[in-house]
Amino acid sequence: ERITITLGKLAVWDFFDNNRYAHEPRTQFLNYALVGAGAFDFASDPAGYTHGAVVEWENGRWATRLGAFQVTRSQGGDQLDERVGRGWQVIGELDRFWWAGRYPGALRLLLGASRVRGARYDDLTRALQQGVTDTDRLRAYRTKAMLALNWEQQVNDSLGIFARLGWNDGGTQTSCLPRWTGPFQPASR
Repeated sequence: ERITITLGKLAVWDFFDNNRYAHEPRTQFLNYALVGAGAFDFASDPAGYTHGAVVEWENGRWATRLGAFQVTRSQGGDQLDERVGRGWQVIGELDRFWWAGRYPGALRLLLGASRVRGARYDDLTRALQQGVTDTDRLRAYRTKAMLALNWEQQVNDSLGIFARLGWNDGGTQTSCLPRWTGPFQPASR
């Protein structure tokens, strides 16, 4: 049993939504879209880091962690928002670990909320249909709720399986995408 407190510059993915089969894009073979729950935003600058705090408790069968993080000034931006009361992210996770014979398994439930400066998708779509090229005026601080479920089970000495489900409210830009402000340019055929 242990309690761990981490403060400072960190990568949120080092603490949340871990999975032994699909979490490390530098060493695992799976597509980058599978290293985390796709509908769950994780606070970071372009290098993958942010400032924050994480408190964890683990006892071998259960684990829980709670984190609070600084987000970028605007969606996909390269500078962290110094106004932490306006832009922020909070994530909670509950883990359950077990053994099926001699093979480990885990189930993780993640809950999160982010408040970032971004635009609503319906406003962006309407602006693009009207020929608006500068969409910066559509951005405002908005809160997004998120939920994810992450399951893994080792089957034998060389095979494991996993599944992830993710949800967010779907109305606001994803905070981890590059910022786009230019006119829409359809791909040439």
